[in-house]
Amino acid sequence: MIFPQNAPQLAALAPEYLDIVNGIGQEEIYFGYQADGDATPADVTAEMERYLDLFTDAGKFVLTVDYTSDVENVDLAYSRAWAKGYVPLATVRDLDRLTVNEGHRPD
Repeated sequence: MIFPQNAPQLAALAPEYLDIVNGIGQEEIYFGYQADGDATPADVTAEMERYLDLFTDAGKFVLTVDYTSDVENVDLAYSRAWAKGYVPLATVRDLDRLTVNEGHRPD
């Protein structure tokens, strides 16, 4: 399977891109854009969601990775991602351990 990381705008620049990928991974959509645990600016989130929606509209998976460990931020990141049809993960930037967030255990 092909899952590029970030650069969702490629779906708008080259629509055939969606024909060759199975989905996309997107970092920092809700938290961690400027600093771990900090909310990503609303305009940045809106722009990313606009492009990521091209993937979901095409029946592709969108995997999100947000960098926060604050329980409220984790809950918000998961609820916002699920509402958009994305598959979320909130974790540490080093990605050096598996993070299972309370209340968000994988199926």
